[in-house]
Amino acid sequence: IRDRVSFTLLMNRCFFCIQQKTAYEIAQRLVGSEMCIRDRYQRRVHGILIIKMEEGKYPYEEIKAVHITEEMELSPSLLSLPIWVLPYIKSVSIPNGLIKDRVAMMSEDIYKTYRKEKKLTFLIVLDGADRFFNEILNSIQAFMSLDGTELQFDFQYLKIEKGSDGKITYSGLRPENVKNEHVILFDDIYNNGTTMDLLLKYIKPFGPKSLRTAVLLHKRNPENIIYKYHADFTGFTIPAKFVVGYHIDYNQSFRELPHICVLNEKSVALGKETIQ
Repeated sequence: IRDRVSFTLLMNRCFFCIQQKTAYEIAQRLVGSEMCIRDRYQRRVHGILIIKMEEGKYPYEEIKAVHITEEMELSPSLLSLPIWVLPYIKSVSIPNGLIKDRVAMMSEDIYKTYRKEKKLTFLIVLDGADRFFNEILNSIQAFMSLDGTELQFDFQYLKIEKGSDGKITYSGLRPENVKNEHVILFDDIYNNGTTMDLLLKYIKPFGPKSLRTAVLLHKRNPENIIYKYHADFTGFTIPAKFVVGYHIDYNQSFRELPHICVLNEKSVALGKETIQ
């Protein structure tokens, strides 16, 4: 019994230390309610994020990401949001502070992957991925400044569109700047998997030396399981819900929201007419 009590006390002490370290590490980026939320749902053990997972057919636990569950969603009244959006928002899925912290960690992973290379080509899918990409780029440049690394960049902004006849068209890619180059493709959301699948099949024939992908959000959507794919760098996995904010829009609205929010069912069903 004495040994069990000693072991329990030791584990409690270690758990307390982990909590303290976690709160300290994120204090510079998160304040107030966001810090409490982050400290409640995240525990760092040897750099691995361990939190409750939803059951599913795809092994989401294999994705290096923060896995957001419905239980982690917050009432819009708890965080700073414009008053006009409140009738349309069901909940806040990811607060801005947590987004920034995770994007900073992704930037470090990307920098470590390419720091020894001479050039890196960025392909950014418009319109939702540009804010996500810009924050990644700023962090990478900060790492370069600290290390004295010289890494050249090439930027290409891609668009993929489907016409009324069903034909898929691509624009913005400069093939001569992709061949034999290290390429990383940025997108905001991996949803049903179709867009990413089309883009990869479009880019690969141009002969990049390497081709990796980075997405901010990976939806745990049953429709994308058939591709058995996840990005090389992923910010979050989220439930299959309609989200907006952090430059992700719905009918050209909600891009300016600092947090990633879940639209309520009524707004999604009624569409653009509900947004004034």
